[in-house]
Amino acid sequence: MSIEQFHFDNARAAARLEPGNGHILTTYAIILAYKKKTAVAQQIIDRVLKALPNDARAHAAQGLIALERGDLDFADSEIELAVKLNGKDPDVNSLAYQFYRKSINPKMAMSTLDRWVRVRPTDIFALRNRADFSRVDDKFAKSIADCKAALAINPKYDDVRVVLIHTLSDMKDYKGVIQEGSKLLSKDKMSPPFAHTWERRGDAYASLHEYKKAISDYTNAIKILSSDHGDTKYDASIVHLDSFQQQIYLRSWLARCNMYGKIGDVTSAMKNIDALLLILPKEAGAVFLRARINMENAQYDAALKDIDKLIASDPDVAEWYKIKAQTLRKMGKETDAVKVESTLKSVLRFGAR
Repeated sequence: MSIEQFHFDNARAAARLEPGNGHILTTYAIILAYKKKTAVAQQIIDRVLKALPNDARAHAAQGLIALERGDLDFADSEIELAVKLNGKDPDVNSLAYQFYRKSINPKMAMSTLDRWVRVRPTDIFALRNRADFSRVDDKFAKSIADCKAALAINPKYDDVRVVLIHTLSDMKDYKGVIQEGSKLLSKDKMSPPFAHTWERRGDAYASLHEYKKAISDYTNAIKILSSDHGDTKYDASIVHLDSFQQQIYLRSWLARCNMYGKIGDVTSAMKNIDALLLILPKEAGAVFLRARINMENAQYDAALKDIDKLIASDPDVAEWYKIKAQTLRKMGKETDAVKVESTLKSVLRFGAR
């Protein structure tokens, strides 16, 4: 049973036991709204507001329900009313933050987070949310300060340490990523929520040229997300993952292939690239990586074959022309390399990727 299902079952049971408790009913309605059951959630909130017309949480919940069904104007008015009624309530602030974030209003989202932390300075959930939002907004110093404040309250709060690791990674503080990652990652952190963190530490090791350690971390990210916890065959069933986790899986697989190339294990690199292309035959990143490794290992004909395939499929990617010119020069074909560079200049002039 998932954590989400556990909370849903508990909330439903509590609502059935105490059908007159507005607080419990509102909590149940919020969970229903998250599960896209907006019609039932609205019925429950209507009952609560009939009995408690000035209940801030109920108005905030109604804002969430309106947001889920796409009524942004009504959602906005309900969130404003909820904050006016009780801007100190953590649930009101949490729902207000979610609304402003989803409605792409970063100024109000940050204002909500600042108020939430101001009225509840020891609320680690508030600190964690503000740290993550600050990270996305490139306010790294603020993010780190909030992470450290939350960890000072609860050093075992894994979720905020994950945010700290991602912030340090965005700052390119690779030693910091490894230090904090090593405090967090262990055998009991082999579950999907930690896949991105394994990838982040792998990236940090790769940036510091510790390629074998990077391979180990990328492998863990792959195993976590694979349906059978394997890492030798590219898992065709990762479609069961959400799009973000699918991207982590793909990036980690490609990064590991690259690391194999860096340590001179061309056999493993090619074996893993071929395993990926067996499932995703048009994955440009894999084809390009194979071409680059072939070029670096003097397999020039094979490299050119892949590069020409990529250029034919999409002629506006500058990097492909660059490696083609490099390959031609390795083959002693200077005239052909100059022609490719001439084409590259034209591509760059009109907006290459």
